[in-house]
Amino acid sequence: MGQHRGTINVTLPHELNRGGLERRVCYHEKAVTSIEDLALLIQSRHPLIAAETREEERFERTLQQVAESLRAPFYQWSLTEGLRRLPNSGSVYDTHEPLKVLNNIAAMTGEALFFMKDLRRFLDKPEIVRRVLDIAPHFTMDRRVIVLLAAKDALPAELQSFAASYAFALPSATELKAAAKALIERLRRERPIRVELNDADLDACIDRLRGMSAFEAERTLFFQAIRPTLAVSVAPGSSNRGRRCGGPCAGPHSGSRTQHEEQSTAS
Repeated sequence: MGQHRGTINVTLPHELNRGGLERRVCYHEKAVTSIEDLALLIQSRHPLIAAETREEERFERTLQQVAESLRAPFYQWSLTEGLRRLPNSGSVYDTHEPLKVLNNIAAMTGEALFFMKDLRRFLDKPEIVRRVLDIAPHFTMDRRVIVLLAAKDALPAELQSFAASYAFALPSATELKAAAKALIERLRRERPIRVELNDADLDACIDRLRGMSAFEAERTLFFQAIRPTLAVSVAPGSSNRGRRCGGPCAGPHSGSRTQHEEQSTAS
């Protein structure tokens, strides 16, 4: 008796490698978008940076990388976690409320980058705007920067003169390709998958993903990899060998169905 694991052969469908997906609209070509430009904005001692992005998590990682390259402490603030120095510190005591965290930041000295995730939600309050106005002139002296998730023209008028505008670019083809390869490797570890995709097809696939966020691109690739049109070959001797995977693969129990096929045995 011998056991044979089945193999799922994944061929990305025409929607990706033949141009079936419409490209998303990217940022304006004149927007300040590169990581190098972000580092320059920080070094130029703008006290506020108004950043436009729909990728909060990826943007945070980029900010942390920039802070590390500049050897500047990096802090993150949210309503739920308060003020934290990343990567490893816990929350600073009693900093969940916006006015309290601004008072805490004002008392700090030396260079630092503060990613204020939720501060934009409170910029309709006069006391918050007033505190930011009090802080801003001091920040220009020692390269302390508050980064907000907001468009510059959405800020109160009195804050706009202190703010630099930054549009965080969507993932490049290189970043998308790296993410796609990482996803493929993860799928291979989790299930017996062989991806039938040469370099040219992968490049064509990545080209169709341009204009998506990293999360959207990964979810699209993942969906295409597990969609019902996959060809599944199972163990030698199985009556299901060479079956086209139909409706059951798309349903909520598709994972258990595939596991059963993978564990087929032959004498």
